[in-house]
Amino acid sequence: MYKDYVAQTVTNSYPKYIREIIAKKLEEKGIIISEPEQKEESTTIETRLSKSMEEHKEAVKFIEEWEFIRPYKLAVLFNHSGFNRENLEKLIANGAIISYVKDIDVFDILQSIDPDSVALPKFETPTLYEDDVKICLKFNLKYKGYLPGTGTQTKLKYPVLVVIHKDLPVLEVRFDRINTYYNNGKTFYQDKIKLATTWVEVNLGMNLQNFNLQPILEYVDKSKLPDLTVSAKRMNLKNGGMVTLESSKDYVLPLLGEIKELMKEHEDEFQKNPVIKQLLIDFITNTEETSDLPWISLCWKNKVKTREIVVKFQHNYYKEEYTLLQYTGVLKELERMDNVTKYLIQLKDELDKQPDII
Repeated sequence: MYKDYVAQTVTNSYPKYIREIIAKKLEEKGIIISEPEQKEESTTIETRLSKSMEEHKEAVKFIEEWEFIRPYKLAVLFNHSGFNRENLEKLIANGAIISYVKDIDVFDILQSIDPDSVALPKFETPTLYEDDVKICLKFNLKYKGYLPGTGTQTKLKYPVLVVIHKDLPVLEVRFDRINTYYNNGKTFYQDKIKLATTWVEVNLGMNLQNFNLQPILEYVDKSKLPDLTVSAKRMNLKNGGMVTLESSKDYVLPLLGEIKELMKEHEDEFQKNPVIKQLLIDFITNTEETSDLPWISLCWKNKVKTREIVVKFQHNYYKEEYTLLQYTGVLKELERMDNVTKYLIQLKDELDKQPDII
């Protein structure tokens, strides 16, 4: 049954902090049993959530809406040539898209993707959700797997979200990590990105292009921005070697970053030794300019450490042109994910106006 996929996804696949957020919101709505003062096995948060979805269709509908407004761990950005609302309206009228409604008798349509099928797979019948700033299309996939240790079969509802920003010329594909016992191979995420973008281009008539993040990230890597810093990066060196650098607590990268800090702290001494100073500058510049960056992690700094946002950018993901964004750590609010997208677009616009500084 559909509700089994939803309930087992929440209880078996969502991290603990997300389950706690959902339980609190359902409790506020009065559609989940309250947490007892004396905790027992029969009243764990997983049991309470599962029972709530078994007994209340409203709880299932809450999860459907939550899937539109929750943050996801993985994303890819694309430029597009424009969005035609008329195409969207036609698809809704033809039943190729269903609109999200709070009606407890109308649910998402689950789709199974068979990796061994001879026929070319394609996404079907997404659910539409729209607010003042975004149009979201949610493709709802279903999977079955076996829990490690117990061998118990479990079900998964796996959403892939296409986000069209109304005030930005950008489309996003958002999705989550999936446990290996559901995963159908190393190109799992790549395949879902392809299916989503193909559906958009064929059905909405949108022309998608790669959102080129590489020059933006290279600029950030070489600059000292007040609210953004490089927290880690992998460098392919010109001599064939490879090195991974991770910053310390004060956001200083080892090796190159430490040399820069050393030169800054002892500026007077280096002024007395201009030859040594120039050799170090040449070494840093040559290393940075001749090295390839397969991936780089950026940290949006915050006075409250737990509110910092760290995103890993993996270029040419599985030899595709796009860059995969991987959000790390605890991510509770969608707003923080949206802010990263806006920041990158704003920085790209600024750099496009000043091409000489890249």
